[in-house]
Amino acid sequence: MNHLLTNNKLQQFLMLLVHHNFFHILEKGLRKYAIEIKSNSSPRPSKGMMSALKEIEPDAAWIIAQTEDSWVSKGVNITGLPNFLTEFSRE
Repeated sequence: MNHLLTNNKLQQFLMLLVHHNFFHILEKGLRKYAIEIKSNSSPRPSKGMMSALKEIEPDAAWIIAQTEDSWVSKGVNITGLPNFLTEFSRE
């Protein structure tokens, strides 16, 4: 079964969760994505997230945070919601 979220619905869903740390796996076609939402403005991958990524082996991983910048830390893309939506729609 293929579950599709439009960018608008995905944005609404993520906005509801932005004030809590939240880890989720999204599937888009045959690709698997790990997404963690953090409420602080200087996030980094936790040991727990790195352990989960090792086990899950997603195609890509993101931390969505309250930031306008984007960077990569330990193989995890860290960005704000608008940048994430742009990047995720290209995948």
